[in-house]
Amino acid sequence: MKTKNQQALIEQVADWLVILQDGNVDQEVKQRFDAWLAQHPSHREAWSRAHCFLTNVDAMPKGISSNTVLTLNQKSRRRMVKLLTIAFALPGLSYLGYRKELHHYAYADHITQLGQTKRVTLDDGSIVELNTNTKLVNRYSNTERLIELLEGEVFIKTHSDNHTPTRPFKIITPHGELRALGTEFNVSVSNKQTHLSVFTHAVKVNTPYFNIVVNAAERLVFSSKSHNGVRDEAFTTAMWRKGLFVASSLPLRQVIDELRRYHISYIRVAPSVADIRVSGTFDIHNLISSLALLEQSLPISVSYRSKWWVTIDDKNST
Repeated sequence: MKTKNQQALIEQVADWLVILQDGNVDQEVKQRFDAWLAQHPSHREAWSRAHCFLTNVDAMPKGISSNTVLTLNQKSRRRMVKLLTIAFALPGLSYLGYRKELHHYAYADHITQLGQTKRVTLDDGSIVELNTNTKLVNRYSNTERLIELLEGEVFIKTHSDNHTPTRPFKIITPHGELRALGTEFNVSVSNKQTHLSVFTHAVKVNTPYFNIVVNAAERLVFSSKSHNGVRDEAFTTAMWRKGLFVASSLPLRQVIDELRRYHISYIRVAPSVADIRVSGTFDIHNLISSLALLEQSLPISVSYRSKWWVTIDDKNST
C-alpha cells in the first residue's frame, strides 16, 4: 500500500515535471527546484526515477512514450500523476516497491552510487574497479574465487592465486559465467545482455546454450541464450577509468545515454537529431562541458530549463 508521504512525493515530482517542461523557466524557479532536490535524498531518488521513466520508453505500457507524456503533462497534471504512479510501479522503475534494488544493497559487498567509481583490492591481490551504479558480491572459498556482478560495470585485473590447489577466477552475471584465464577485462550488465571486453589473455564465457573463448582485443555481447559473435577490434570500453567516454560514429542518443549514466539530469533528445552520428572524446563527469562540445560540433541546440532538465533540439528549429 502506498503511504500518503509516498503519494505526496509522486505529486511533487509531477508538479516539477509540469513546471520545468515549460520553456519560460526563470532563475527563481530554477533555484526553488534545486533547493527542493537538495532537501532530502528521497527527492533526488524520485527525480532520478522520473528521469528513468521518461527515458526508458520500452518499459512503458503500450501506446505511451516520453513524447506523449510531455504532451500530456501540459494538459493535465492529474494525468501525469497517474502515469508516474503506474511507471514507478513497473519492474526496474519502481520507487515505491524496488525490492530488487533493496536486495542488491543488502546483499552486495561493494557498491558505488550514481557518478561514483571505486577501486577494490581483493584478498588474493586481484583488483576490481567499479564504475557508476555498480553492485557486486565477493564470494571466495577454498575451491573458487567468485565475483557476482549484480548490476553496473567493472574492470578486473586478476592476480595469480597462491592458494593450494589453485582456484579458478569466475564472474557471474545474470546472463552467464565468465572464467578469467589470467587476464584484464571489462564487464558491464544491462537488463538483457552482458558486455565483455578483454584486454590481455582471454576469458571463457559459459551459458547453458553456448561456450566461447574471448581473446585479447576482442569483445562479446551476449545473453543467456545467444551472442552477436566475437568482434576482433580495438575498443575503448574501459576509458571510464580515466573519466572519459570515446564515441566512434555513434548515434547522438547513444552518446547521451552513456553520459546520463553518471548524472541525475533528465536530458531529452529531439527525434530529429537523435540519429546524428557522433565521434569524439567526452568528460563523463562534466556534463555541461560534454554537452557544450556536442553543441559546438553538431547542428544542435542545447537548452537548460535547470541544471537537472536539459533539452537537445535541431539548431535550425529553435
